[in-house]
Amino acid sequence: LDGKSWIAGESVTVNTNGTVYFKATDAAGNVTTESVLVDKIDVVAPTLVISGNATDWTNSAVLLNLTTVDAASGIAKIEYSLDNQTWNAVVDNKLSVSANGTVYFKVTDVAGNVTTESVVVDKIDTVAPELEISGNAAQWVKSVTLNAAASDSASDIAKVEYSLDGKSWIAGESVTVNTNG
Repeated sequence: LDGKSWIAGESVTVNTNGTVYFKATDAAGNVTTESVLVDKIDVVAPTLVISGNATDWTNSAVLLNLTTVDAASGIAKIEYSLDNQTWNAVVDNKLSVSANGTVYFKVTDVAGNVTTESVVVDKIDTVAPELEISGNAAQWVKSVTLNAAASDSASDIAKVEYSLDGKSWIAGESVTVNTNG
């Protein structure tokens, strides 16, 4: 393996790139040497970086961006799974995710080395909050205080507002009115 020390044998298994030297000597003492450059061994798995996961609540899909690198043999395929069993191809190193959950990724290089990663998407809320209004009078009164109770099972309530004209909104969960409308 170094061109100086010789080991008897007709075959050798190597697991690193480099030059391998062979020497044949016949019964008369004649010697022939050859060398082979081994440069297609890749034992390093590709790298995978996942970005784009939402850190703040959103009501739309999250676009995950995948950055993959394999300096030796190159990337053969990039796949994703929602159950870690059924794998689908990732197109253009991007995946749009429309529901919360764990997304699993598998990147395979040309030599067969595999890197796996997963990301938990947990900031998608596509369900509108619940809103209950109470306090409207059942009988005639001089004024009414309306109270809004809002709830949201996912992202919580960011704000509650009311409007007297349907255009201008005022922060608050309660309003007292003394005119019909």
